[in-house]
Amino acid sequence: MKKTIVAGLLLLTSAQAFADADSYRKKAIADTAHFLAERKEGALATEGVSRRITEQLGLSRFYVPGDQWLISVTRVSPGMVHGDDNVSAHLNYQLDPVFYRFRVLQINAAGEAQVKVLPVDADGKSDGAGQALFTLNRQLKITGITGNLRLGFDSFPVELPDLGRAKLLSGNDAAVSAQQQTIAFESPDLFSRTVRVSWKHGDLWPSEVETMSGSSKLVSQEKIETALDNTAAPGRHERGPDIYEETNLAKLQKKFPKAVADPVPWSGHWWPYAENGIAGTKYAPDSPAAKLDRALGTGGLVGNWEFQYHGSGRPGYAWWGHCNGWATAAIMETEPRKSRTINGVEFSAGDRKALLSEYWMESGADFLGTRVWDANDFTSDAFWDVVPAQFHLMMTNYVGRKGRSLIVDRYTGAEVWNHPVVAYEIEPIKPDDYLGRDRDYPGIYRVNVTTTIWWAMDEVNPGDLMSRFDWRDSLFYNSRKLRYELWLDGPVEFDRDGVMTKSGDIVLTTKGYGGQWKNGVNYEVLINSHPDFMWVPLSYSKATGMEKNPYINDDWVRSNLTN
Repeated sequence: MKKTIVAGLLLLTSAQAFADADSYRKKAIADTAHFLAERKEGALATEGVSRRITEQLGLSRFYVPGDQWLISVTRVSPGMVHGDDNVSAHLNYQLDPVFYRFRVLQINAAGEAQVKVLPVDADGKSDGAGQALFTLNRQLKITGITGNLRLGFDSFPVELPDLGRAKLLSGNDAAVSAQQQTIAFESPDLFSRTVRVSWKHGDLWPSEVETMSGSSKLVSQEKIETALDNTAAPGRHERGPDIYEETNLAKLQKKFPKAVADPVPWSGHWWPYAENGIAGTKYAPDSPAAKLDRALGTGGLVGNWEFQYHGSGRPGYAWWGHCNGWATAAIMETEPRKSRTINGVEFSAGDRKALLSEYWMESGADFLGTRVWDANDFTSDAFWDVVPAQFHLMMTNYVGRKGRSLIVDRYTGAEVWNHPVVAYEIEPIKPDDYLGRDRDYPGIYRVNVTTTIWWAMDEVNPGDLMSRFDWRDSLFYNSRKLRYELWLDGPVEFDRDGVMTKSGDIVLTTKGYGGQWKNGVNYEVLINSHPDFMWVPLSYSKATGMEKNPYINDDWVRSNLTN
């Protein structure tokens, strides 16, 4: 097999590249067919499990106004430290717990519970960091949500797993109904990630929930005593809409063919380690780190740490930098556009952006996809995910429906280039895009899709102020057109004008297969093809010693440098 070395990467011939892509496709579509067959065979059994779980947990009572409970949530940080630093580079790490109080306000005419959620301290007092109001139907699915509470891709910690897709874990026989029994089950979320639940009979909320973005524990509850029999309330046997779990291609295309994140994340600078990070003086003789040291009176601690761990004192690759911190700040903070003088030190807009990028170098986050660590890996499942089904569902359900930005690693290979997504646009799906039934697996229907995504740029000068996004590439925004094939569980129909009117649902298997990328098989194209992973920051984290400068004084930065 012929091989050549180009730019330090092992590149195979295009014939081998095609063979690798075809091998992955065969494995993925076979798993999809197997998944659909199992789903069909297990539909009735799954329905029975759902019903037995509901009965065993004592949920026929449902909620009543005044019910309230407190949960603790421990989020995880995906970690952006580099693979050759230490073994922990490959692991998520847990952050300090935060608390949420839930209170049922009323039961509406549809028989749904309207619940208010507040972030609180350990004593149950609100910390003023946002709130959410959601409606929950009797299948424990959210049918509406408002507010500014930051939630993960799966709406954790508000939304519960789908009982309709639940699987009992070993040792838990749902036919047994001991009053104090705790039942354990698991269910895939919209993106095929496993959610595990332990729930005690009669409790208002699960004892424990484990997801990809963190875990929660029930701390306390106040259950209103009532003689009201609400088992026959409206909606008891009718499945309400799942506002965050639409998988039908035609419906998604009709409702969310394009969207812009609101607010639009701001373009910035990635502060590369090769230029000493935020201690660098490339753009001004006085670095952001030096200014902070003077304002804090810390005698160079900020700058010295930056030189040692984010600068010339740390050998590494040219692409290492603060892209994850900047991308997070661009989503979590309003863009600083003016200078500010504190303790006699003037911090320009660029200085403020730099220090906010350091402030957000660590955060609680929800993460989708598997990071590629090996620069010579072009064949593994890690390389081929995020898969098209996950990507399409994420764009439409998260950016489109929720209007939220998320972060993509735009580099498919081992390098990491994090950028916040600004917008996406899916081209109209026409009859020529529909490939019909798969020849080998006739239960799978194939359709080609083309989507353009725009992200905020990270190579503008630190002090540059973002311009308005107008669906074009510019100094501040860049785009990429992604071509892929989705696999559906039913046929696609078009009207006489060629407009898609009906389709099957997008299929994503429990092993994480779903569709095929079609951006070419030349490896120089592949490494800048589909996103390697996608994630959304959710919460602040203090420095853990992994990535963030511990001397920047987070409280001071938050009080003085944010808008």
